Amino acid sequence: MAMRVWHRRHSLFGLVPQAMDPALFTCVAELATVDPEQAFRWSQHADHAWQTQQNRVIQSFAAHPRSTSVGDILQQCLTGTCLLVCAEGFTELPGWVFPDPTSSSW
Repeated sequence: MAMRVWHRRHSLFGLVPQAMDPALFTCVAELATVDPEQAFRWSQHADHAWQTQQNRVIQSFAAHPRSTSVGDILQQCLTGTCLLVCAEGFTELPGWVFPDPTSSSW
């Protein structure tokens, strides 16, 4: 079971979830957790480059991803559920669908 981390490509300041588009995001990693709080913590640069933590990162899709922040999205791989990272907690984005970053057509 895993969770994918999708970072926004540009600032989304002022945009509401309904005005956003999945095309504005890029998948940077797949983490070995289904807990969004843990995925958020694991994708922070605290005292190390988070994407190098082999016990946490199943697959990295970006060489040097930044820390996950407000406006980014966490996606539960099993269900496809997408959660917008908010200032406090997460907001589910019903109906959002991302391409599979592990497929050759991505």
